[in-house]
Formats: sequence, C-alpha cells, structure tokens
Amino acid sequence: MYKKEICIRFASLMLGLLTVKFMWVGCSSNSSDNPEKIQQPNIIFILADDFGRELLSVYGGTSYDTPVLDLMSEHGLTFTDSYATPMCAPSRMMFLTGQYNFRNYDDWNEMNYDLKTVAHYMQDAGYVTGMAGKWHRGGWNLEPKGPRKAGFMNYSSFNYPEYHLNPFWGITIWQDEERIELETYESSSEYFNNYLLEFIEHNKDRPFFFYYPMNLVHRPFLPVPANPDIHESPLRDKLTRNRGELEYFQENVAYLDNLVGRILTVLEDRGLIDNTVVIFSGDNGTDNVQEARELRSDFKGQSVMGGKYFPTELGVNVPLIVYAPGFINEAGIVRYPVDFTDLLPTFYELSGQGSTKNLDTDGRSFAPLVFGEEYSAREWIYSYGNFEHNSSKYKDPVNNPDAFYHVISDGEWKYYSDGRLFNVGDDRLEEYLIPPGYSKESDLVRKKLIYELERLRGSEPKLW
Repeated sequence: MYKKEICIRFASLMLGLLTVKFMWVGCSSNSSDNPEKIQQPNIIFILADDFGRELLSVYGGTSYDTPVLDLMSEHGLTFTDSYATPMCAPSRMMFLTGQYNFRNYDDWNEMNYDLKTVAHYMQDAGYVTGMAGKWHRGGWNLEPKGPRKAGFMNYSSFNYPEYHLNPFWGITIWQDEERIELETYESSSEYFNNYLLEFIEHNKDRPFFFYYPMNLVHRPFLPVPANPDIHESPLRDKLTRNRGELEYFQENVAYLDNLVGRILTVLEDRGLIDNTVVIFSGDNGTDNVQEARELRSDFKGQSVMGGKYFPTELGVNVPLIVYAPGFINEAGIVRYPVDFTDLLPTFYELSGQGSTKNLDTDGRSFAPLVFGEEYSAREWIYSYGNFEHNSSKYKDPVNNPDAFYHVISDGEWKYYSDGRLFNVGDDRLEEYLIPPGYSKESDLVRKKLIYELERLRGSEPKLW
C-alpha cells in the first residue's frame, strides 16, 4: 500500500474517533524519497501501564477494539518477542538506563540519579527532551525534581506513592518545577496527553524526544472522560474511589487507543509524521488482582488471565510496535528478539549519533530495522520474576536475591533458572514442558541458554 493511501485511511479513522476536530492538509511526501531533506527524527516513546499482548489483535487477542494501534501495527514494525519485566518500576529502569535491573535497580520508588539516562543521551544529541505521565522513579524531594534531574527538560508528572491508589482524577501535578492542582473531577490522563500535544506544537521546528508513560490501563478501572455519562451521578461519584469495576476495563483500553490517535493526528496536522518515530509498548502484563482478578481476555482461542507479576510470556513479553511512515518502507512482523535494554541504544542511533559500542548498556540498537538497513540481531533476551500475586519482593530485590527465577529466550525457546524449558514459539502460554532428552535440538538449546544465562548473571556490575 502506498504511503499516501495509508495517510488518507488514517485521517478518516481519526476524524471518526476524536471529539476535537483538526484541519487536514493532506499527507506530506515520504521523507525517504528525499534523502537531502531528512533531519534528526523526532522520537515519541509511549509506555502503557499494565498493557499485555493479549489486548491487541496483532498478537492474537480478540476482546478489544484498538483501531489506532492496529493501524500502527499494520503499517509499522510489530515485534513478536520484546522482554520487559513483570512489574512497572523495574521495567522503567531498564528503559531509562539501558541496563538490566540486577545492575542498578534496588528501590521501588527511587533511582540513583548519578546514572546517565536515555534523556541525557538525547540531550547530548541535540534533542529537546520531555515526559508526561507516570514517572515512578521518585526524586520529588530533590532540586531540580527527579524527571529533570534524569534529563527531561520539560515534564508533567506526579508523586506516584501518594496517588498509586487512584492517579486518574484530581491529583497534584509537578510540572516544570511548579505544582499544579487538578480539580476533583479533572482527568490526569487528559491533562498529560494535552501536555504532550502542546510540547509537540512548541517544539515542532527542532528535534524532540518525548517519553509518555501513560497511567492507563492500570487499576482502578474507572469511567474515562470519553464516557458519555461521565458528568452524571452516580458515575461521577465513582471517580474518587480507590477500587474500580471490571466493567470499565474495556473502555479504558479504547480510551488509551484514542489518546494515542490524538498524538498521531497532531503529528500529521503539523507535517511532522514523516520525520517522527513513534514507539508503543507496555511495561508488563495485564493486571490480575483486585477488580482484575476476574478479568479474562480471548487470546489465541483461549480465555486467559493477565500476566502481571509473573515471568511468563504474558507477564514479560510485552507489545512493541514501531510506527514511522517516513522511514519504514516495508511494514511487517519482526521475529528478532529484543528487550527493554535495547531501547536506549536504539534511540541513540536513531538520533544520528553513530556507533553505540561505547554506550554503557546491555542493549543492542534495532534502529537498522527502522531504516531498512542490515541488522545484526541479538541471540537472546533476558528477564526475571517470581510467581506471587504481589509486588513485595520486586520492591526490595537486594534483600530477596534468591526469590526470583531468571529467564532467557531466543524467541523460540525459553529457559527458566529452575531448569524448565518451553518452546514459546509454538506455546506462548507455556503449557507443555520440554524435559531433558526430549530431542537433540532441545538439549542443545538448553545447554546454550544455560551457558548464556550463567554468563550474564555472573557479569559485573551487580547489586543482587
């Protein structure tokens, strides 16, 4: 399909979704057809909260309507194997530093601000940097505040421990070193999305990098601003509660999709879409406690529970979609394994800074896939976790070093540090254990993955 046709389809879709109407000026020409016009691409990383792969049709889900994300997948790169961790804070730390958690993650709510982050690297590359949404790395008692200290020149966020029971309505926001009090029934999700749109408008004439950690679709599942009855009682009375209702989960997924659509619409309207790389992912699997305890989604012909907290494929293998119509000439499914440590070097290389060999990272850039260039894939990806329905040990890994299973996968085979092996290429739900001696191939793979996992876990630096 030609890119002009893609843009027309996207414009029609967005006009049907958004309540705010934009003037459409047609699709700009493909930047890759005019190499001399290519500038440093803008980069937007959208990180959904508790958004598992079973929520998207491209991964085999059939329960939810996500037309924007579906379109991004159809005309972008969709990765089959992208490892985060089973929990939000450690996954964020992997992304921000490009390193595995056992090297630098020891606190649920705070981080070591002496570490160089992806935002620092992007500033070095000449980018203006921004973030809005769920920071969850602390630093609110510092001067400057945590996000700015971590390299984000502009930011809008909140003290997560203070509002973790309900971060959606009437919270206090720290924005560019100032406090902003939202009204009781003012949506933080709307506010953060508008902040991002204003950031795009303000920086449309220079390269920008924006990190958008959404607070959707985390618990509590509450009515969203798009609900037609949001201003009526008793619906409005539910907005200040700390416990939601399962019936609102589906509209939370649809609302998240709508907010992503607003971003793409503004990029198109401002003529930026052909020079912007938009990446969508989730920090871990879908929730499965409190009102999510009974949540089930249709996935590959089965009804499944969300995988949050667990190092299963539904817990750590998160969606990853790259949408860059000005750079990606051939959309498709990417079967090379990647993990969250790869994001930092990828963004660095996308910025035009050349080799990533001297970066202090465990990751490997997949920018060549975006540019359509030769790519040397990594052989395995890594994560870890336990099988408890709570986050206690993830909050204090240094004092619980023996509580975790460590997992390593090449995208087809997955090995647990307790000796279990699964062929996840065919068995995403890990229902069929592959015992030693099953086949010559599986024994060879087991031996290789054990070797690589032991080598990784023995490498320094290491906190736990």
